[in-house]
Amino acid sequence: SLTAHPLPQLNILPGDTILSFGETLELLASGALSYSWSPDAQLSCANCPDPVFTAEESTILTVTGEDGFGCKNSASISIEVLLVDLSFELPNAFTPDGDGANDTFRPLFNGEVFQDFQLLIFDRWGEKVYQSKDPGTGWNGQLDGKPMPSDVFAFFMEYTLMDGTEGTEKGEITLLR
Repeated sequence: SLTAHPLPQLNILPGDTILSFGETLELLASGALSYSWSPDAQLSCANCPDPVFTAEESTILTVTGEDGFGCKNSASISIEVLLVDLSFELPNAFTPDGDGANDTFRPLFNGEVFQDFQLLIFDRWGEKVYQSKDPGTGWNGQLDGKPMPSDVFAFFMEYTLMDGTEGTEKGEITLLR
């Protein structure tokens, strides 16, 4: 006699999704005993029910599940990855006067742009007056809590963008009081 077993009923949560570049998404497959994901390049694991997807490019993910009888079935989801504008601007002057506009010197950008970042600022004699690894926190024109006078300062910025592009920027910034 033959026994026919139904195919495993695979489910993937969440369903079709839209993400921004660099975001992560926890996936969960159910309905089988073992799982195999494809393509697995953006996944934290290829043979688990709950990988984490890191959004780098749009893709259709397929999971194949096998039950205890050796029966296999597949299910797919579509993940669209929206690219972030990885551009930024650097002002050439700033006015730390507490009016809420242009009070700090920092790169101007929208969204998640930087993967790695360092900003150094030096006075005219080459003494470091500021250092930061946070692109969202800028120099407020102070040294040791005391306002620096109006002057021209040199800056050096090293960065890695979210897409892996590395670069440096250097130049002068004018502090106006």
